Amino acid sequence: YEVAAAESFRRRGELPRALKKYVAVTKHFDDIHEDQFDFHGYCMRKMTLRAYVDMLAMEDTLYGNEYYSKVWGGA
Repeated sequence: YEVAAAESFRRRGELPRALKKYVAVTKHFDDIHEDQFDFHGYCMRKMTLRAYVDMLAMEDTLYGNEYYSKVWGGA
């Protein structure tokens, strides 16, 4: 939603509102990245190796996500 709203604001020339939406999307990705640190400890405590390996694979591609790329292409 936020990416679509940001692109709409940008097309209409409402750049401050578009930038606010773009920044919100990047903050979501940063929050996901920070939450992964807590998940490392959780997986080690609970011995959930499969979930840990899946999370590591996701972490490798987090910032390559199409929405994240759209944000930086539009901002």
